[in-house]
Amino acid sequence: MTKDIFTDRDIADGTVRAALTELVRRPLSWVTTTSPDGEPCVAAQSFVTLVSVDPPMVGVSLFGEQQTLANIERSNEFVVSLATAESVRRATLIAGGLHPDIDEFTAGLPLETADTVGVQRPSDSSVHLECGLQTVLNFGNGHLVIGRLTALVVDGDTARDGVQLVADSLAGVGG
Repeated sequence: MTKDIFTDRDIADGTVRAALTELVRRPLSWVTTTSPDGEPCVAAQSFVTLVSVDPPMVGVSLFGEQQTLANIERSNEFVVSLATAESVRRATLIAGGLHPDIDEFTAGLPLETADTVGVQRPSDSSVHLECGLQTVLNFGNGHLVIGRLTALVVDGDTARDGVQLVADSLAGVGG
């Protein structure tokens, strides 16, 4: 079997990101923030991960999403919402980029008020991670935004066992 090997000398700007997003499929998430004038803003992200369980924190890697980063640093809060199968088309549209003058939410993303932060979130997502800003770490052209969870909101109608198990354990149901 042949393999392509790319060393640090071979990797051009964007090659790693393209490889990790095209070759290694990652779930899409919405990262919602609020602009200085109070308008909701969204960025479709695939680089989201748990970074701590005690206290619970998530990390979001941002590359070039300067408005999202500025909104988070100004307001100290954001929401990460998992994209559903129904919203993947919209997430893909937004991730592909819209004209800067077009508000991404006009792509048909329904909104609702978050429970613990002053940020709106997509109402059709079944899992929301509401966060207060913990820190921002800068690496090269990327920014790792770490947020401390203020709430994990799981749709009660979500039928997936793993998500329901998390919701039940946080609610004190079962063992």
